[in-house]
Amino acid sequence: MCIQLAITTDGHLPLGEVLLFRKDANDRTASLGYTVGAIHRGQRLGSRALKVMTDYAHHTAQIPRVTLSIAAENSVSVAVACSAGYHLTNEPPVSKVNRGRQLVIQIWAHDYPHGDHSPQKEPHRRGTGTASER
Repeated sequence: MCIQLAITTDGHLPLGEVLLFRKDANDRTASLGYTVGAIHRGQRLGSRALKVMTDYAHHTAQIPRVTLSIAAENSVSVAVACSAGYHLTNEPPVSKVNRGRQLVIQIWAHDYPHGDHSPQKEPHRRGTGTASER
């Protein structure tokens, strides 16, 4: 199961995307991914989109743990993860080759703030739930 949303500032022109991946509806974890077009970086679009999708995962989809897989040398993605409240896990890094480059992938996580149990449904808060600027 995958949710893919465009990142926009005007509700029309896509500047990037944010994705949620989950094996099935009973999976208690989900992985997120995001990308922002090179000319649109530096506007905190990735961080804001990541926060929105993380909030959706916890409060709407009832997923207690959300993870990111980030190449250790990708300092920009590490900064985005930190700004969205993610922390580096103790999971061992995974080495992989991508486009001929050796990468060390680290797992970052955002856990529901009220412990390991499933989040309780909360009423939708007006003014949240979109990655676009207001």
